[in-house]
Amino acid sequence: MPIEEGSRRSSLSESLLQTPRHGAHITVQPSGELTINPEPHGASILSATFNMVNIYVGVGLLSMPYAMRLAGWAGLAGLVAAVCLFGTSALLFVQAFDKLGPDAPHTFPALGQKVLGKPGRYIVAFFALCEFFGGSVVMMMLMWREMEAVLPATGVFGYSATQAAITISLVAMAPQLIAPSLRSLAWLSALGCLTTVLVALTLLVTVGLDPLRSKMPIQPPAGHDLWALGALPAFGIFAAAVSGHSSLPALRSSMHSQQDFPKVVASSFSLMALFYGMICALGYYYFGRAAADLVTVDLANNSIFTGHWVLLPAFTADKLVEACILVNAFTTYPLILLVIQDLAVSTFPHSREVAGARSAHSVARPALLQLLRIIVFLLDAAVGILAYRQFGNILSLVGGLCSITCSLLLPSLCFLLLYWVEIGWAKRCGIMLIMIVGGALLVLITSDNLKAILAPPQHHVSHFELLPGLL
Repeated sequence: MPIEEGSRRSSLSESLLQTPRHGAHITVQPSGELTINPEPHGASILSATFNMVNIYVGVGLLSMPYAMRLAGWAGLAGLVAAVCLFGTSALLFVQAFDKLGPDAPHTFPALGQKVLGKPGRYIVAFFALCEFFGGSVVMMMLMWREMEAVLPATGVFGYSATQAAITISLVAMAPQLIAPSLRSLAWLSALGCLTTVLVALTLLVTVGLDPLRSKMPIQPPAGHDLWALGALPAFGIFAAAVSGHSSLPALRSSMHSQQDFPKVVASSFSLMALFYGMICALGYYYFGRAAADLVTVDLANNSIFTGHWVLLPAFTADKLVEACILVNAFTTYPLILLVIQDLAVSTFPHSREVAGARSAHSVARPALLQLLRIIVFLLDAAVGILAYRQFGNILSLVGGLCSITCSLLLPSLCFLLLYWVEIGWAKRCGIMLIMIVGGALLVLITSDNLKAILAPPQHHVSHFELLPGLL
C-alpha cells in the first residue's frame, strides 16, 4: 500500500518505520497516534543531521565513562570502530530500501520478507522486538536508578531508597497501561534533548572547575588504565549508543534533496563520535577506575557538585540533572511500550486485519492489547529486578546482541543479497568482512555479559526484598 502524505497511521510502529514519500514532519495526536504532515520544501542537511543525532543519542550517553573504565583509554579506539561500522551499515540499510519499490511499505519486516521470504519477515520482527524489549528494560531500570538517587538516602515510609524507588515507579506507570495516551507526555518528551545537553554541560563544568581533581570528596582520585580486559562489554555499550537504524528511511525521505543523505549520515556519525568521545574522555579522566555505570551517580557522590544545593535545601545540582533524566525516562517508556505492542501486532498482517474488523463491534481487541502491554510491563519489571545491580551489563547485552543484529548484521545482509549482482567483488568482500566481525563481536559480547549477569553476586541480595508487599 503506498504511503500518502498527511495520512494518519493506525499503527504506531508502522508510523515510526514507514517512509513518507516527500518532505514531512511527524506529530503526535491526542489519541497517541502519529500523523505524517507534509513540509513543502523538505528538511535541509542541517535539520536532518540534528534530527538524526537527537534520535540516536540516548541512554548510552550516561554510561560512556563506565565503558571507558571497562576498556581503559583504548576504549576510544573501540568507540571510533563502532561509529565507522554502524555508520557504514546505516548507508547500506537505506540503500536496501530502494529495492522495495515506491508502492511497497518501507518497514523493516517488509525488507526482511523481500530478502528471505515470509520467514525473513518473522526473523527481522523477532530481533526488532528483542531490541525494543531490551530498550524498555534499560529504560525501566534507568527510571528506578534515577528515582532512587532523587529520594533521600535513608529511604521513605520505612522502606529503603531502592525499595521505595521501584515501588513508586511501578505504581506511577500503572495508569499508562490502562489508558495509554501521549497527550500529557508530548511536551515533556522534549526534555530528552535538554537532558543530553545538561549532562554534557555538567560534566564539562565539573572538569573545568576542578581540572586537577583536588576537590573530589573521595581522595586520592582513582587512576587510569591504558587498556583493560573489559573491551568487549565496552563495545556493547558503544554499539547500543550508535544504533537506531529503523528511523533512517523516514529521515532520508523527509529531506528536500535525498541524494544528500550520505552527507547527513557522515555528519551525524562524526558529531556523535566527537560528542561521545568528549563524554568518554572527560568522564574517564575525572572519575577513572571508580566510574559508576551511570555518570549521574558519580556526579552525585564524587564531584565538585556533591552537596551543593540549588533552588531548595537538600536539592543539589546533581539531583536536578537526575530529576530531568527521571522525567525523560518516565515519558519515554510508554512510547517504547506502544511500539512493542504495534510491532508485535503488525508482524501478522492478516491477523491484524481480522482483529481490526472485530474491534468496531467488540472490546476484545483493546482488551488483548492492554493484556499485551501488561505482560511486557511485568516482564520488564521481573528482568529489571533480577538484574538491578547490573545495569551496565544489561545495556551492553542489549547493544551486543540486539543492536549489532538489527543495526549491523541484518542491514548488511539485506544489502548484500539485494545488490549481489550489481556490486563488485571488492565491495562484496568488504560487506562480508563487516558481517564476520559483527558476528564475532555479537557472540563474544553476549557470552561475556551473560557470564557476568549469571555469576553469583559477591554480596547476596534477595530480589524479593526489593518490592515488599508486591512480591
